[in-house]
Amino acid sequence: MNALSAGPLKTELSAIVDRLDPAALFGPLAANRTRYLAELDTAEAVAETLRRTGYSEVDVTTARLRVLLGPFDPAGARLRSLAESVGLSGFDVGFREVVKRLFAVATPERLTGLVMPLFTALRNRALALQDDGK
Repeated sequence: MNALSAGPLKTELSAIVDRLDPAALFGPLAANRTRYLAELDTAEAVAETLRRTGYSEVDVTTARLRVLLGPFDPAGARLRSLAESVGLSGFDVGFREVVKRLFAVATPERLTGLVMPLFTALRNRALALQDDGK
């Protein structure tokens, strides 16, 4: 700034530089950062507690659910067999993989084309029932 000669440009730039106080601009961010790090430490402690205690409860509940649903295993096997016969696979990996493989073969447009006639028929039937009730 000192290299500039006196004049309106130097006056204007001096006013801008005076407003560019980094401590004033970034001071609140430092306070936010400190508060964020404190909250993160608290959340980490809570997550660690949940990790130590929560998974065992989930494992026990999952085991109980598997025992309760055991009688339905033949039906599930039949549904998997039926789905695999039409080319849908990935049941051993999980539901996400099944859906991923489904959408790889059956695009949303194709699926919409399959179900839209059904929805249209249901809608028309509901409208007909509504008209009959009047």
